[in-house]
Amino acid sequence: MSSQHMVNDLEQLRIHLNIPSLTLIGHSHGGLIALGYAQQFPTRVSKLALLANQLMGFRDSKAFARFAVARKDDSIYGPALLAMQKWMSSKPETDEDFGSLLTKALPFYFADPTKAAVLVEAMTEFPIAWAWCTSGPADQAAPTNQVESLSKIQARTLIIFGSEDAISPVSIGQRTRDGIASSQLIVYEQCGHFPWIERPNEFFAYVIHFLQQVSAKI
Repeated sequence: MSSQHMVNDLEQLRIHLNIPSLTLIGHSHGGLIALGYAQQFPTRVSKLALLANQLMGFRDSKAFARFAVARKDDSIYGPALLAMQKWMSSKPETDEDFGSLLTKALPFYFADPTKAAVLVEAMTEFPIAWAWCTSGPADQAAPTNQVESLSKIQARTLIIFGSEDAISPVSIGQRTRDGIASSQLIVYEQCGHFPWIERPNEFFAYVIHFLQQVSAKI
């Protein structure tokens, strides 16, 4: 199931619920899907909040390499990096295997690796290995360049990134902001891939403020 399938599923859900327009919040790959929806159905999105979003057609592999070099010898980051490299190089066969590798890799997603425990505690079930193993190849089979269509987005857009995010580096947020006319980028210092965990007070205050503003510009 590709990201485009998920975009189409979202539109079918909107039609089924008979909602004229949507306010979308998407994180990481979910941000990629929300972004794709806002590009394909620009009049159906009233507001868009992108949290450490991915962006098809734009990669910054050098950023990940910099984080990897800086963190590889750390007592917490080092094992997390090894777990991440293992799951990237070989497909996990079961949900349990995927969940185990992800749990071990999660510290690499944080500026403060000890905060990974907060996310692990909140996870009530293992992620689905099948979805992880098939979505990437499906996107590669039908590649989309979202960078070229950023200007199609009409919705007011809030973009939030963490300065220490090795997974979705700030450069993605900057490129996303540069392509969307009515957008604002906020970068939280000492924050990784999950801003609502590492910077909860600032994060929730600003996101709620953004969602409550009906007509005023960002």
